[in-house]
Amino acid sequence: MTDATPIQYFNEMLGLPELQLHKIVYMDAHQVHLEASPVTDKQPCPVCHSEQYVKRDGRNKLRKIRHLAVFGRKSYLHVPSLRLACSRCSVGFVWSYEFVGPNSLYGIALIYVIKLH
Repeated sequence: MTDATPIQYFNEMLGLPELQLHKIVYMDAHQVHLEASPVTDKQPCPVCHSEQYVKRDGRNKLRKIRHLAVFGRKSYLHVPSLRLACSRCSVGFVWSYEFVGPNSLYGIALIYVIKLH
């Protein structure tokens, strides 16, 4: 018998190592909404590729991303839209998640599954 919490099971099932799930926001028979955030504090600058000069510069509203089904339910990930700034390049940018394209509401894995059908 393990002492794993439900959120840990969701974390493993989703297979998104870049995210740490924090809580189940909402769940019913048809859908589950999960709140998550990046496991790292910084991302490299898209111009100079350095993390050394990058700092967080606030956040926008949460992004709601549709992901693969979990236990037969539609799943949605609520992740922060973090603003970052590079003092070396004087460029501002938004956190880029590997599992979803920029400005997309659907995870890459879900899009791939839909295209297969």
